[in-house]
Amino acid sequence: MEFNGLLGMDFDFFKKKDKMTKEEYETARNEVKQHFRSLCYEVQKIYHKKTGGVLELDKEFQNFNKRSNVIIAECKNCQNKFKVNIHLGSDNLSVELFFKSETKEQCEYIIEILKNKKSVIWEYFMSNKYMMLCVEYISKTKKISSVKMASFELNNKNYSNILKFIEDNFSEGRYEFNFIIAFSYNKNECLKQNKNFANTVYEAFINIMEIEKKLA
Repeated sequence: MEFNGLLGMDFDFFKKKDKMTKEEYETARNEVKQHFRSLCYEVQKIYHKKTGGVLELDKEFQNFNKRSNVIIAECKNCQNKFKVNIHLGSDNLSVELFFKSETKEQCEYIIEILKNKKSVIWEYFMSNKYMMLCVEYISKTKKISSVKMASFELNNKNYSNILKFIEDNFSEGRYEFNFIIAFSYNKNECLKQNKNFANTVYEAFINIMEIEKKLA
């Protein structure tokens, strides 16, 4: 399965799908799956060629349905508390390190990372312009509030605001968070890189796995 680059429609699908007929939706959905799957295969090939190892990606996309705002390929190589995903939505594609907090102890773990692993996070943010840190609070009604910081926004104030966002909710007994560190590429960047984008995603994977080991 050859990867020939992502197409604009792979991103636009998520904005237009609700207005499509059933036939249009199924055709477009299958094309997005095909293009995304071919990217995953190409990244796996590059990984094996350069490392000799096997990058295990779930390419069945079982949860990709009418309600989905993204399509996700989960990496099965990671054995720690984090998940690593390739994540394609309407505006960007991300290779993300993901941790879900549901308990007091898990929330404390996020706070501990932000405090004790600050130098690790900053090292990567200062060396790559595509990095993003996001914390989402998910209320019992499933309403999401979040704070984000991109590489170009990196400073002590913004970093402290993310920590404060978690600690303020923590003090109120709210522990349900998504903690995400990602290499995030907007639609234009993905399209501009064309076939070479698979190499970019591979490099992001290598870096994300390094970060995971340093944070664990």
